Amino acid sequence: MALINSWVPMPRFLLRKDAIRRMVKSIHIKDKKVLEIGFGSGEMLNWFSKKGAVIDGIDFSEQAHQIAKQRLREKGSLDAIRLFSGFESF
Repeated sequence: MALINSWVPMPRFLLRKDAIRRMVKSIHIKDKKVLEIGFGSGEMLNWFSKKGAVIDGIDFSEQAHQIAKQRLREKGSLDAIRLFSGFESF
């Protein structure tokens, strides 16, 4: 749990997150495939999943995998999202 609480998003993520949400707001993404590269804490994975997209996420950080899995599990989205490390093949 300490790992989860210590995760602080980078300022560029906060700007990117808002920009992506504004762009996607007018697009129908239900059942569309989305690949997020560098998913960090999984916040955008969860957001896309709640919008009905089919999600794959890839990140090289084992810490990011642990944090994202726990957060997505808590939000009830983990089963709908496939997570990969940067060293796996699809």
